[in-house]
Amino acid sequence: MKYQLSIIILSYNTKNYLEKTLASIKRKAEWQVMVVDNASSDGSVEMLRKQFPGVEVIVNSQNLGFAAGNNVGIKRAQGKYVMLLNSDMEIGDEALETLVAFLENHLQVGAVGPKLVLADGAIDLACHRGFPTPWNALTYFVRLEQFFPNSRWLGGYHRSWEDFGKAHPVEVICGGAMMVRKKVIDDVGYLDERFFLYAEDIDWCQRIWQAGWQVYYVSEAKIVHFKSRSGKRVEGERVRRSVSRHHFFMTMKQYYDKYYSHQPRWFRQLVHWGIDVVSRGATKVKL
Repeated sequence: MKYQLSIIILSYNTKNYLEKTLASIKRKAEWQVMVVDNASSDGSVEMLRKQFPGVEVIVNSQNLGFAAGNNVGIKRAQGKYVMLLNSDMEIGDEALETLVAFLENHLQVGAVGPKLVLADGAIDLACHRGFPTPWNALTYFVRLEQFFPNSRWLGGYHRSWEDFGKAHPVEVICGGAMMVRKKVIDDVGYLDERFFLYAEDIDWCQRIWQAGWQVYYVSEAKIVHFKSRSGKRVEGERVRRSVSRHHFFMTMKQYYDKYYSHQPRWFRQLVHWGIDVVSRGATKVKL
C-alpha cells in the first residue's frame, strides 16, 4: 500500500465545520487525506483549494448521498486502512493513531470506531449500537431503553448496559467516524448505494461480521461530533429535520427488506406498518 491510512471526508454545504475538521487532523506523510464534495454551493471547494492545497479534492456533480459519495473516495483510497469521517468532527489527540494501532495489534478486527462525544460532552450513542432488530428498534422508539438502560432485554438498540469506558466488540459503529481495513473492503464490498442516507453503516458492519471479522468500539480514541446543520434558520432546521426523518424511516424499511426477506410476508408487512406508525410520532427522535 502507498499509504498507511486513507482519510475520506464527505462534505455537503458544511464549509465552516469542514475547515475545523481538517485543521484538527495532524497531517502525516503516510496519510492520504481526501475530501469528497457532494455538490456543495457554499464555497467549500474554493476554501479547500485555497487553504488546504495538500488535500485531494473530489467534486461530485450532484449530491450522491452518504454511501455513494463515500464510495467515490474509497475507490481512490491507497491506504492499508480507510477512515470515513464526517465533516463536522474534531479529532482528539492521537485518536486516529490509536485506531490504527488497535487494528495493527488485533488482526481479527476488521473495523473500529472511536468514542464519539457531542459538543456538550455527552456521548453520541450512534458510535455504539446493536443491530436494529424489530425488537431493539421497538424498545428504542417507545423509549423503554431510556428508562431501562442497564437491561439487556430492553437496551439492545445502543447496548447501553456495556462499559463505554473500555474497548470491546460491538455490532454497529458510526459510519461518520469509522476505520476499516482495506482488505476487509475487498472482502465485503463497498457501501450499499441503495441506502442514500442512514443504515449504510449498519449494513456494512453486518456484512463485516458475516464475513468473519470483528467490529470494535475503541474508547481510548476520542472524537467530538458537532452534528452540523447546513441551515441555521428555524424554518430551515424544521425542513432539514423533516427530510432527515423521511430518509431515516424510508431507509429502515429498505434495511428490513434486505435482511428479513426470508421472513413471512405478514411479518414484513407488520414491520413496515410499525415503522409508519412510529414515523408519524417521531418528532423527538434523535437522528
